[in-house]
Amino acid sequence: MKKLLPLVLISLSTFSFAETWNEEMVCGNTEIQAHISEQEEGIRIWEVTIKAQSKFSKKQAVSLYFEQVYFNHQCLKAKSGKQFYVFQAYCSGSACHDKDNWGIIDNNANLILAPYKNNRAWKDEILSNS
Repeated sequence: MKKLLPLVLISLSTFSFAETWNEEMVCGNTEIQAHISEQEEGIRIWEVTIKAQSKFSKKQAVSLYFEQVYFNHQCLKAKSGKQFYVFQAYCSGSACHDKDNWGIIDNNANLILAPYKNNRAWKDEILSNS
């Protein structure tokens, strides 16, 4: 036991906690809350929860959860001027589609495109024709 204690103490001293943060944004009439947690410190693979609701309703419209994904998001204007919350959540393996896996939440807090492989053309079509 005396030999094991120094190893445990060294392990605890080098153990560090991954970061967790919240991001909020408004896209048109939709209020977005994203809760993001690193899976391991320094590795940009996240656990993400997205919640969306209309400014005009206190009822949550969308709740999504992704585990072990690369993630980015932004509010984009379509050609029509409407704003959309556009996000990308894709896995971290060699079989992942890093140019696809797009999701879109519209101006009224409706999920209109869920992340899926090979859906970049759908994302482009929605933003071009909405």
